Amino acid sequence: MGSTLIASGFRSTTPLTMSSGTQSTLILGGLLGLEAVGSESASRATINYQAGNLNFNRGASVAASGDTAEAKLSITQNYLLLSNVTSTIYMGNQVLIDAAGTGSKANASFISDSNPMLQIDGALRTRARGDSSEAKFLTQFIFGGFNAGEIATEASGQSAQTDVNITIGKFEFSIGSEASSFGGGNIVVGNNVQARSTALNASSFINLRTFSGDIVIAGDLTVSAILANTFTTTPSAKISLGAGAGRLTATSDGDVIDYGLVTGYGAVSISGDVEVSSTGYGASTVLDVFSVGRHLTLGGDLDLIATGTRSSVNGQLIAHSGPDRAAPPIIAPADIKITGPVHIEASGSNAEIDFLILADRGVIRLGDGLSVFASGVDA
Repeated sequence: MGSTLIASGFRSTTPLTMSSGTQSTLILGGLLGLEAVGSESASRATINYQAGNLNFNRGASVAASGDTAEAKLSITQNYLLLSNVTSTIYMGNQVLIDAAGTGSKANASFISDSNPMLQIDGALRTRARGDSSEAKFLTQFIFGGFNAGEIATEASGQSAQTDVNITIGKFEFSIGSEASSFGGGNIVVGNNVQARSTALNASSFINLRTFSGDIVIAGDLTVSAILANTFTTTPSAKISLGAGAGRLTATSDGDVIDYGLVTGYGAVSISGDVEVSSTGYGASTVLDVFSVGRHLTLGGDLDLIATGTRSSVNGQLIAHSGPDRAAPPIIAPADIKITGPVHIEASGSNAEIDFLILADRGVIRLGDGLSVFASGVDA
């Protein structure tokens, strides 16, 4: 049996607060549901547990359908003393974050300074369907891991935003203005990863970042901004994947990361096809991927397509290699391998593709060839 909190009246509120002691286990046999239906209503659940386990056997649904309504799930674990003890957050067969009302917000966050493993057997989905709505999912661990069957995010309301941000590890300053990576873990997705925007000024963003560990996507990766080719549609979508870290130096002009000294290693592997496409007027898509001291591998095709007027596709695939702090230092190679063909096409009027593939000390392997087309006016 599950638990559902529904706020259906104007400015109604349904709060739920739960906490658990050290190394205890909280089990919910059914679905955890948060629904904010009424205008300006709020449905919130806050769970604080200390180095224990959370089992939501059928997952969670966080939905805001009322105008300016808010549905929020917040799970925190603050117990650094037991950072060497692995705990489990099990979210069953789905996590759905859905903002359907105008100006509504649906958010879920999982934050820990310890060592949890977040497991979602099925799909993690964020949807922002209402105008000016937002649907966000945040995972921020120091140690631990993340494992999901699929990640899909879509912004289909005007000026709507979807955001999936998963980070394991951080930079930690030890001497003056220099910082090294601290913590880390693996991020694994058993099937596809997709970011999609289909409305005026809509934006969709996915960030997967580990400071020491690997990123593995067993299916396809798709970034798309798709809308009718009419003036001022400008949807945007971006996926960013980063594994590993160099040395960070804080300066008056901002932070600078030097991969000449590796402080965390990480590989990126995508088994399926990678497609980055922009087909609306002014549509913009971005794919940024890097690995450090380990290989960056695409197991299928790489397609970069800009077909909308003034549309653009931007991004980079970078494999950094460099010495670590060992004496004598060890320089780990970092190659880029793309198994399938690479297809680049700019066929919209004034369409633009700007994409960098760089292995700074390694080898770049293109399996089935490279094709480049520019057929639009001023493309």
